[in-house]
Amino acid sequence: MPIAMVTLSKPEEVMKILQDKEIQIGYAIAQAVIYDKNKSRPKHHFKQCRNCFKLNHIAKECPQKRKTCKYCGLKNHETSKCRHKNDPSRYRCVLCKKKHPSDSVQCEVIRKAREKLGIKLTRKETVLLKKKDNVQKKEQQKEKQ
Repeated sequence: MPIAMVTLSKPEEVMKILQDKEIQIGYAIAQAVIYDKNKSRPKHHFKQCRNCFKLNHIAKECPQKRKTCKYCGLKNHETSKCRHKNDPSRYRCVLCKKKHPSDSVQCEVIRKAREKLGIKLTRKETVLLKKKDNVQKKEQQKEKQ
């Protein structure tokens, strides 16, 4: 479901929309909820399947029958049985094909999807990304020498 942020000037309008639990925008009717700018991760809006690791659906709704490994991206085994679990050089994201797990915040596809929904990175995720970037920069410098 698309998300739109609407700013209303009158408290009466806000109360009416929240009581009706919906708002009409053009020809579309949307669900109305209060937007809390301090809530950094509204998880109920961001869906990533734990079966195939693709976006916009959950495992219960997944059309794919076989599970995909989040580490190497192969469909012949489950994540818990992956031989490459402890070898980041063998990781392959299902979404962007880069070397990280398929559910990682390092994934550009995931970051863009979250950004569209207004989901900010948590402090923990920001620290993790900075560490990973520093490691990659050091590896690139070693390769140049």
